[in-house]
This record gives sequence, C-alpha cells and structure tokens, in this order.
Amino acid sequence: MKTRLLVLAILATLSTSALAASGNTAASIQTGNSNKVATTQAGNTNAATVIQSGDLNKSTLTQTGDSNIANVTQSIGAGVTPAGLFSNVSTVDQSGGNNNTVNATQTGDANAVTTTQVGNTNASTSDQTGDTNTTTVGQTGDTNSATVTQTGNSDIASITQTGNSDTATISQTAGNGNSATISQTVGDGNTASITQTGNSNTSEIIQIGAGNTANNTQLGDGNTSSITQDGSLNAVNATGGDILLVVQTGDSNTVTDTNGHSLTINQDGNLNTASLSGGSGTVSIDQTGNGNSAIVVQ
Repeated sequence: MKTRLLVLAILATLSTSALAASGNTAASIQTGNSNKVATTQAGNTNAATVIQSGDLNKSTLTQTGDSNIANVTQSIGAGVTPAGLFSNVSTVDQSGGNNNTVNATQTGDANAVTTTQVGNTNASTSDQTGDTNTTTVGQTGDTNSATVTQTGNSDIASITQTGNSDTATISQTAGNGNSATISQTVGDGNTASITQTGNSNTSEIIQIGAGNTANNTQLGDGNTSSITQDGSLNAVNATGGDILLVVQTGDSNTVTDTNGHSLTINQDGNLNTASLSGGSGTVSIDQTGNGNSAIVVQ
C-alpha cells in the first residue's frame, strides 16, 4: 500500500510539473456573426489573443515554440463583403522559434495578413485600415523587426527577412493601389524603409549583405522605385521622384537625393558617392571603381 501511494504521489507530481511547464494561454473575444478562430499551441508559455468585431472574420494561429506572443484584432468596416469570402483573414504561424511577437490589426473589409516566424526574438507589427489590403511578413532569422502600416484600399506590402537583426518598415497611407516589397537576405543588421503617400506607387528594396541602409519616400501618384544593395555598409536616402533606380554592388557606397529627381544610379565598387540637390530633374550616374564622387545640383 505504501508503495502504491508513493507511485501515485510521484505521478501527481509529474503531472503538475508538466502542466506548469506548458503554461500556454489562448483568449478569443467575438462580437458579430460567423466569425472563426483556430488556435494551436504545442510549446510552452505561449500567449494568443484574438478579438473579432463584425461578421465573417477569420483568424488562424499556430504556436509550437516557447514564449511566443500573438495578438490579432479584426474589425469589419462599412463595406460589403463579397459572397463566399471572409471580411478579414489573419494567419499567424510561429513554429520552431521562441520569444517571437506578432501584433496584427485589421479594420475594414477583405483585408489579409500572413505572418510566419521560425526564428527567435522576431517582432512583427501590421496595421491595415481600409479594404482589400494585403500584408505578408516572413521572418526566419533572429531578432528581426518588421512594421507595416496601410491606410487606403488595395495596397500590398511584403517583407522577407532571413538574416539577423534586420529592420524593415513599410508605410502606405492616404492612397490606393500601392505596392511595397522589402527583401533582406544573406546578411545581418540591414535597415530598410519605404514610405508612399499617394496612389499606384511601386517600390522595392533588396538587401544582400550586412549593415546596409535604404530609405525611400515617394509622394504623389504613379511613382516607381527599385533599390538593390549587394554588399555591406551601403546607404541610399531618397525622397520623391517619378523614377528611382539604384544598384549598389560593393561596400560603403552612398546615394543621397532630397529633392525628387528621376534618378538612375549604378555603383559597382567601393566607397563611391552620389549626391543630388536643388530642383527636380532627370539624372543618370554610372560609377565603376573605387572612391568616385558625383555631385549634381539642378
């Protein structure tokens, strides 16, 4: 009898320890009709919260690592959801990583956000207000930060981070039909920012290397920009302009444009510098080699 009681005591202790080690929490608040939430937690001390207001919202969360946090808020707007579709759709996948954080807010109709985190200590924040906006964030490295803000309709934002300690920010406001893409791969400590205010603007930043910085602001309608940095410690800071095409291959190259030129620049080498000021205009610069400097005043 004493042996049996001892075994039962041991089993009770193991069961209590296992329950305490799990420590996952999931909360769902739904106000409206035909909303759906599916939460799967297979790790330890994960936390998931979903708040849905309106009709036909859908949220799917998967957490299989430890100490991950996911917060999703979905509110339907004044529009009409097409038949057979959900108003807002959110998918969060935190698998194989620890200490990741996702905050996703959707206000409007037919918006979609997909966030995938398989590294550690990554942070993703997305805020969509309007209709038919789409945000996609993929983080497979560690300590990356992604932020997306979209206010308008039919805007598209995509961020991919496969390195470590990268920072990406996309802001598309006061306009419709904008598209922004940031890709940070095969390197660490890159920073990229896209700001678009207006309609039908397109912007892309690709960073391959370490310690690169790219900041691009587009104001108005129908602007196009593409920045590619293949190397380390390159920098681009540009504002405005109908067309911005910059390719930096090498290290420590710099492009600065504060007045919205239509700009095409190719830097192939190291320590090259291109600086533009004055009024707007059309400029083309090609630098091949090291330590070249171009200054344009229009």
